[in-house]
Amino acid sequence: MNHTLYFFLVLVHILAATAWIGGMIFIAAVVVPYARRLKDRAAAADLIQVTGKLYKRVGHSSLGLLILTGFALLPARGVPHSKLFDLQMWTSNPNAQILGLKLILFVIMVGLGTYHDIAVGPRATELMRTAPGSPEALRARAAASWIGRINMIISLVILGLAVALVRGNPFAG
Repeated sequence: MNHTLYFFLVLVHILAATAWIGGMIFIAAVVVPYARRLKDRAAAADLIQVTGKLYKRVGHSSLGLLILTGFALLPARGVPHSKLFDLQMWTSNPNAQILGLKLILFVIMVGLGTYHDIAVGPRATELMRTAPGSPEALRARAAASWIGRINMIISLVILGLAVALVRGNPFAG
């Protein structure tokens, strides 16, 4: 792969990861705490719902770019496309092992995010609107919040693995 293309792909990959993680931090650190202070629970639900819908565009675009650029960058990390399904390569190559863990966590993160976006988040938002103090609403909001926290942690672990992949595994001998 030529150096200019490699540089461009890495740059886009980093920007997409930054948009993904930065958006989650913004929602967790700014939007949700502000929404919790609002006395009007319907307005709080609307704020979270609208912010989530707007972020989904950025988030899903970021995830798509991460998949595309990540796939294109595999050979630069010692994983040729022709060996993607070669178990020997994944188990014997230390870089491939880090990359494999990163990919497994990415799939889990996308799965949790999808579950949140399709089921848990909309349910929590609806209950915040219609029955804000009910035990069901509190459980739904807690579930949505925990999924968000877990996805944030997974995203940060993936980021750490990306640094280890590029800069060397800090846990290696």
